[in-house]
Amino acid sequence: MDFMSMGLLLLVLAAGFIIIAQRKELQHLREVNGKLQVEIGQDKWINETREVVKKDGPVKAVKFIRDETGMSLVDAKKFVDKVRK
Repeated sequence: MDFMSMGLLLLVLAAGFIIIAQRKELQHLREVNGKLQVEIGQDKWINETREVVKKDGPVKAVKFIRDETGMSLVDAKKFVDKVRK
């Protein structure tokens, strides 16, 4: 293997690591954004979550919150449990 091929291989590997790191950061930012969305419009999200719980149950409500806000599974479950009380 010549130096050009090795350099290209290292470049591809470095790009792969950068992409993986950026995906993790993006997921983290989506979770933070989801929490902020719920905090800002909490009354709206509480009412919508209650409707989904009544209509489809708590599991679908957790999925709804995750899809709409980007919250993590744990945070969405905590929010739905809080709304159900």
